[in-house]
Amino acid sequence: MSDKTKKIRNKNHEVIKNVMKIVITILFFGIQVLLYFTLFFGINFLKPDYPVVFRIIYGIVQWIGIICVLLMYRRKINNSYKLSWTIFILLCPFLGTMCYLMFGNGRVLSNKKRLKLNNYLNAYKIKKKEIKNLIEEKPDFARISRALYEDSKFPLYKNSHIEFFKDALDKHNDMLEELANAKHYIFMEYFIFGKGKIMNSLLDTLETKGKLGVEIKIMADDIGSILSRDKEIFNRLQNIPNLEFKSYEPLGLDINPRVNYRDHRKICVVDGRVAYTGGDNIADEYIHLRDRFGYWRDNAVKIKGEAVESFVAMFISMWYMCTNDKLDIKKYMLKDNEQIYSNSYVQPFGDGPMNKINPAYHLFMNMITSAKKSLFISTPYFIIDNSMIDAIVEKAKQGVDVRVMIPQIPDKKIPYILTCTHCQTLVEGGVKVYHYTPGFNHAKNIIVDNKYAFAGTINMDYRSLILHFECGVFFADNKCVNDMNKDFIDTCSDCTLFDLEQYKKRNLLLRFLEFILQVVSPLF
Repeated sequence: MSDKTKKIRNKNHEVIKNVMKIVITILFFGIQVLLYFTLFFGINFLKPDYPVVFRIIYGIVQWIGIICVLLMYRRKINNSYKLSWTIFILLCPFLGTMCYLMFGNGRVLSNKKRLKLNNYLNAYKIKKKEIKNLIEEKPDFARISRALYEDSKFPLYKNSHIEFFKDALDKHNDMLEELANAKHYIFMEYFIFGKGKIMNSLLDTLETKGKLGVEIKIMADDIGSILSRDKEIFNRLQNIPNLEFKSYEPLGLDINPRVNYRDHRKICVVDGRVAYTGGDNIADEYIHLRDRFGYWRDNAVKIKGEAVESFVAMFISMWYMCTNDKLDIKKYMLKDNEQIYSNSYVQPFGDGPMNKINPAYHLFMNMITSAKKSLFISTPYFIIDNSMIDAIVEKAKQGVDVRVMIPQIPDKKIPYILTCTHCQTLVEGGVKVYHYTPGFNHAKNIIVDNKYAFAGTINMDYRSLILHFECGVFFADNKCVNDMNKDFIDTCSDCTLFDLEQYKKRNLLLRFLEFILQVVSPLF
């Protein structure tokens, strides 16, 4: 069978599969809507002649909701997340229970899928690399790194180099140069692939490399990305030799009840020797070619050397999640044994529903509590639990220079309202909160004492810290950390401080909305 025939058959199979998914999903939700309106709006339960069958259904749903709440409190998930679901389930037993079973079942994938993924990765498990004298050199960093390894099983590397890009445009141009030099393979995994100039420049490079025999694999989140909905782009991708493209959908042909588990990672790997991650996606607004919410602030990091191994493992594990295709991880490790000597300690890691614990949450908490002189946080959303807020405020009370940077122009109204609510608590506790006035601050990083830092895809909100597949890098590197620290301080001059007195003058309707949203904020 020719490759062209295979492609046609695969395409037809995908069309049939998508049609079946749409039909099944519409049918399933239609039944739910019908039951909901029948049970709660159509009939008065107090009437003695009410049909017994509906009384039984209502009673069963109530007990299922109670059981869900009891089981939920046995699980090791965020307490605020538990409380919001509990309120929702007890107030609206039918709707709340159905939503929890479909969308709220914590961070754990089905046991079958999780075991398959872990068994696959264990066969190629990267051994922990011991770094001599690290405890003496950087004791705080060493303790945090060890905890991150225990949570995520991603090791710390010494023979690596990390570079910071304060603007996504610089990173994009550098990435195109590295892609043009690819000899063996290219891996790309992004939340958004959007049509525009950045996509066209990427496709031109991929077409050239594909024709030269370079292996290319691309993953895009099915909900986050509009790539699969743009026929012209999709057709160009399909026609590139040696290129495979997959959309991330957690449960394939299933009804996809865990739709909350999105692939929010941004990863590019070239030949196992270089990798990129950060807040930016493949879309024009990230490199200032499209005006959305003012000037878009984003940054990224580039990793060279042995630490790229962890990004290879992250990509290949997600590829297996999407395709059940078991790639040989060893085949894609560093090809030319390039030796890189630097002062960098680099620890990439992944986070997501395959973990029963929260590596990113624990990392952020450990970084916050370790701060002695300065703590700088940049995030587009600030929707976290009271424990993390208290830890940040406590640092400010200790005299640490604590600064949090958020957008002036939001991309989503509800998260922004919740962000401002939490910012009031921060400011009252002595934290300096900066609004990035030129536009939207999408950069995600934490810098502690100008000594070590985090950069990656993880927002300071419940979705990133509890639900999504995410990735990032924890590192100690004098030049890179200095660059990040300087960029943050310089950017503060483009910001205005959060005006607490003005915020307190907001109207009663907004205050009431905030009250309601705070109760359900972990569900957003």
